[in-house]
Amino acid sequence: MQQLRLSTRTHDASTVVALSGELDLATAPELDTYLDDVTQGSGPHIVLDMSGLTFMDSTGIRILIRHHRQTAGQGGRLGIAAPQPIVAKALKITGLDQELHLFERVEDAVV
Repeated sequence: MQQLRLSTRTHDASTVVALSGELDLATAPELDTYLDDVTQGSGPHIVLDMSGLTFMDSTGIRILIRHHRQTAGQGGRLGIAAPQPIVAKALKITGLDQELHLFERVEDAVV
């Protein structure tokens, strides 16, 4: 199992969180806590740079839905940028590609 690595940078009015590795049952709580901290510290405009994410299961999808709703409730937005084909396929199969804000590039997702 590959670990999840997270890093944060600011781009305009958005906080960009880069994910790399795998997002699954074992690593989802780490992302959940990390995004809670980012939202409280930086505000509700968050972009998840998924260019380095190689796998995501249903637990990861649940985390995305929760934080999508949380940021929207605060007047912000959770953008999903540059997902790898396997991750994009999971979002499409679940129909979340229609609900979440998906972007091909991080630069297109920042506010």
